[in-house]
Amino acid sequence: MCSDADYMRLAIDQARFCKAEDDQPRPKVGAVLVRDGQLLGKAYRGELEPGDHAEFTLLEKKFESEVLAHSTLYTTLEPCTQRNSKQKVPCANRIIERRITHVKIGMLDPNQSICGRGIRKLRDAGIKTDLFPSELMAEVEEQNREFTRDQVALSASYPTSTLPLVNPRYDFDSTRLDVTWKIDSVLGKETVLIVTGENLVVELLDRTPAAMLRDAIDQHGRKDKPFRRAMLLTSARFRADSTLHGHAVISVGGPNANETTKEIITLAESKGNKKWEANESFGIFVLDAAPRVALWGHGSAAGTRRAVENYIESPDGLKKFLPMVWG
Repeated sequence: MCSDADYMRLAIDQARFCKAEDDQPRPKVGAVLVRDGQLLGKAYRGELEPGDHAEFTLLEKKFESEVLAHSTLYTTLEPCTQRNSKQKVPCANRIIERRITHVKIGMLDPNQSICGRGIRKLRDAGIKTDLFPSELMAEVEEQNREFTRDQVALSASYPTSTLPLVNPRYDFDSTRLDVTWKIDSVLGKETVLIVTGENLVVELLDRTPAAMLRDAIDQHGRKDKPFRRAMLLTSARFRADSTLHGHAVISVGGPNANETTKEIITLAESKGNKKWEANESFGIFVLDAAPRVALWGHGSAAGTRRAVENYIESPDGLKKFLPMVWG
């Protein structure tokens, strides 16, 4: 009969088969399912489809129709609590839904938007959780050293503070504007322009998600780089001032309410770029004189807010956009 350590080592061995689905550092994850001392199955990340998580492959592809209640899952990486797409179910949710009793984990996810949250979510659902013994954790951590190194670098560049910043450079702005009264005194090439429509309804509905986006960008900037920040302005103001057109732009709100969104959509589609969609929220990207993004909802302010939230959270959203602007 196999021991706990045997199943943990089997999960580690499964992780060795993992191959990244692209040129980005990806985690090596193996998963093993056991019940009543008997091995039910095993899987690794990307085993059946590139990028598929190990837990998803095991629970939903290999045992989709089986009853898995009261089983134990051994996984080398903390189960995720969020996915890039709202349509994808996080692995922690899948484990809870399948009524797994016990989860044993090889290492915490170094992604700071997940780290510790997977364990907490499982425990909140009444699932017993344990970490692998120290010597086996060390093996898992060594397996994932490149992924961990990449995530540590990302977390240093993109702090996870959720404090409402409003305008962290107010003193900088007020000092310069009191003297010059000109926007270019507080505007640099590294400044991202967040553009909204200009009617009253748009002001009331779209300014809040636009401000969330501005705060997220300001969190990512550095204090010693005062122009690495975002500024809010109306579509009319942006389109009327040709000196602003060389700046990176994120336009918030639908094409019927925001002329800049309409222009970005038209330009992107003329270059063959396709919009992305999630839960009746939309976005589209185009590289012109500078990067341009439009974010909007399907005829609703709630959809626009979801589009902004998705863009802030997604690794393929704001985190990819800002290095294009800041180098």
